[in-house]
Amino acid sequence: MVVFVRCCLVLGRIVNLFSFKMFFFINFFGVQGLLPLVSADAAQPWQLGFQDPATPTIEGIIRFHQDLMFLVILIVIFVG
Repeated sequence: MVVFVRCCLVLGRIVNLFSFKMFFFINFFGVQGLLPLVSADAAQPWQLGFQDPATPTIEGIIRFHQDLMFLVILIVIFVG
């Protein structure tokens, strides 16, 4: 029984070490290694508007911003 428990502890440590190494490998090489391939723009001096969206979430935010600005302009024109 003691041998079984020790084997389980050793196996658990090996799995923990392996998962940490895989986590490091994926984060370092998988994410940072692909950063030059991302096609998002950088901010430009005196830029008007948003940068090109890189995700569907920011596309929705930009669309919402455009719709909201249209609504605000209509309210300003008709109320002001």
